[in-house]
Amino acid sequence: MSDNPSLVTVLLIDDDHGFARLLEQIFEFEAPGVALVHADRLSTGLERLAGGGVNVTLLDLSLPDSWGIQTFSEAHALAQEVPIVVLSALADESLALEIVSKGAQDYLIKSQVNGPLLLRSLHYAIGRKKAERELRSSEANFRSVIERNADGIVILDHQGVVRFLNPAAETILDRKKEEVLGETFGFPVLAEETTEINIIRRSGSIGWAEMRLVEIVWEGEPAYLAALHDVTERREIDRMKDEFVSVVSHELRTPLTAIRGSLGLVQNWVKGTQLAKTERWVDIAVTNTDRLGHLIDDFLDIERMESGQVTMEKRPCDVADLIEQSAELMRDMAENSGVTLVTSPLPACLWADPDRIMQILTNLLSNAIKFSSEGGTVELTAQPRGEHILFRVRDQGRGIPADKLETIFERFEQVDASDSRSKGGTGLGLAICRSIAQQHDGYIWAESILGEGSTFFLTLPSLQEQRAEPSEGAA
Repeated sequence: MSDNPSLVTVLLIDDDHGFARLLEQIFEFEAPGVALVHADRLSTGLERLAGGGVNVTLLDLSLPDSWGIQTFSEAHALAQEVPIVVLSALADESLALEIVSKGAQDYLIKSQVNGPLLLRSLHYAIGRKKAERELRSSEANFRSVIERNADGIVILDHQGVVRFLNPAAETILDRKKEEVLGETFGFPVLAEETTEINIIRRSGSIGWAEMRLVEIVWEGEPAYLAALHDVTERREIDRMKDEFVSVVSHELRTPLTAIRGSLGLVQNWVKGTQLAKTERWVDIAVTNTDRLGHLIDDFLDIERMESGQVTMEKRPCDVADLIEQSAELMRDMAENSGVTLVTSPLPACLWADPDRIMQILTNLLSNAIKFSSEGGTVELTAQPRGEHILFRVRDQGRGIPADKLETIFERFEQVDASDSRSKGGTGLGLAICRSIAQQHDGYIWAESILGEGSTFFLTLPSLQEQRAEPSEGAA
């Protein structure tokens, strides 16, 4: 290459010295930043290529020591990173297509070459070669990243045939790379969706993985990337946890019922005596026994709902009746707390299990009353929202921090850990509410401003949206 690093070095391999002088003149007047190096034989040109420093090669296919496609193949094999523009005296379209398909950047007919055409071809050749190098580098980096990824990565073509998988995928699928490559993946190929797949392992046990597919380009062709995250251990922990909760809850229910019955008898007997201190202790025992009973009931309730053991007894429900009945159940609690309970009935219908919807509304009202100050107001309203009914329970309490607005719907989550002692409750009520809402194709969420109060929202499909359901059940 020239001593001037800003120059582009062009190697011309052509035994036509007149054509070489023409190119010298073009570069001298139209591209002074180009240095032309001339070789009149392929062997001489290959030596120059081997020495490095060449940015682009202009190659005639008809040389004293080589001819045709073989000429290009030798030059390309020696320096694959150097772009080659082929020169020919023939306007042979099939030859041009073949040469380009083998890696040439362009095919120029010598009699048509002029300054603008030549410079444009050289510029594009260098640019395309640079882009190819960057693409290969990017693909190499990408391959390196996914090889080391802790999650399983599988590359599939659009026919679902496996083209690549990393070591983590071999572990998750419990199969060697050689067994999978070139074979059909065997799982649903649904781009942009997350699904859970079960994997039968060599031992006969079943593993589980979350799979998400995205569309990518792999080795120049459209493909899918399947990311696999092993959730076998998580599912097993969830199963053991649910089994533990279920067993413990059932085992506690029987002795607790006996204890509560006995305490009730003692409580009634003590009330007829002068043993005030004993009466207070018994009342505390009864209160805490009742609280433990509620906790066990909530345990069993949410466990049955999430395992699909609870069937929603859906039927047409009047929204105004649901609001009034729920409010009536909570009115004594509101009066005892000095809280005003306001309702705004809506003449509309739902297709729902009325007892379960009232369970949600009374839970929300109970929370709103418990966390309201004396003299405060709690509102229960409803309004149509498109094809849904939107319920609102609004209070004027202390509010909920923004980082708790979602977590309060998880099991055993409360705004303040001391609430379970001072306000009562199990920390399962809102989790049960969300589960009921989901089984009605609804959604529940909260909004709040600290110091001003909170609003809980519940959306449920209106009756029109659910009319198909009873006919399906009848079938």
